[in-house]
Amino acid sequence: MMNSNSNSNHTNISKKYVDLKNHFKSVVNSIKECFPYVDEILILDILRLEYFKPDWQGTITIEIQYRKNSVNLDEKKDKLYDKFQMLPMEMNENTLRFKAKKMFLKDIEELFDNDSDIAYVTGSARPTEDEQYPSSQ
Repeated sequence: MMNSNSNSNHTNISKKYVDLKNHFKSVVNSIKECFPYVDEILILDILRLEYFKPDWQGTITIEIQYRKNSVNLDEKKDKLYDKFQMLPMEMNENTLRFKAKKMFLKDIEELFDNDSDIAYVTGSARPTEDEQYPSSQ
């Protein structure tokens, strides 16, 4: 037989879980609203690292998909190289992929502000080797 205290704890945990899940859904919906053409997981990765690792270098692997038949990828590669000092590679006729350091959420926003040819952005953000371990002193 379960005591009422045990049942009450389960109810509280369930309520907390439901509340947390609802807050998370709200955050994801806000991301979709603010960045409709960016993969939500990329935004969540960046937010997580910006929040929990303030010394994070902003290292991300990113794929930028451009509108079909509307871009000169060589020109796009040059602009990205000038900004991030990393040479993107062509994945197909309308997608570039590259690894960038010092690219944060504000930079994702600037990509769209400065380039109307972008259709969608996806990728991942991870701490680099030197960000994962404390420096030995």
